[in-house]
Amino acid sequence: MLAKVVDEEILIPKPVNVFKSFVTLSKTTLFWHSIMLSIARILIGFFLALVVGTLFAILTVKSRLVMDLFYPLISSVKATPVASFIILALFWLTTGRVPIFICFLM
Repeated sequence: MLAKVVDEEILIPKPVNVFKSFVTLSKTTLFWHSIMLSIARILIGFFLALVVGTLFAILTVKSRLVMDLFYPLISSVKATPVASFIILALFWLTTGRVPIFICFLM
C-alpha cells in the first residue's frame, strides 16, 4: 500500500491507525455532537433549497420575464465548480453557515 511506501504517518496514515482513531473518537460525545450538527446543517440547506427551488419553479413557469431574468444566474451557478463556491463562502460566511449555503446552492 501507499502508506508503507511513503512511510510518513502525517501524509498517508495507515488504515489500521485511522480505524483506531475513529473508534477512539466515536466514544466521545463531542464526536457525535459534531456529526449531528453537520447532518442538521445539511438538512437545513436541503430543505431551504427545496422550498426556494419550488417557488422559483412556479414563478418561472408562470412568468417568462422571471425565467429570462434568472436563467443566466442559474446557468452560471450550474457551470461553476462547487469548490469555487466553498472558497467564496468561507470568506463571506461563518464556518457554521458554509455547509447550509453550499447545500442550498447546489
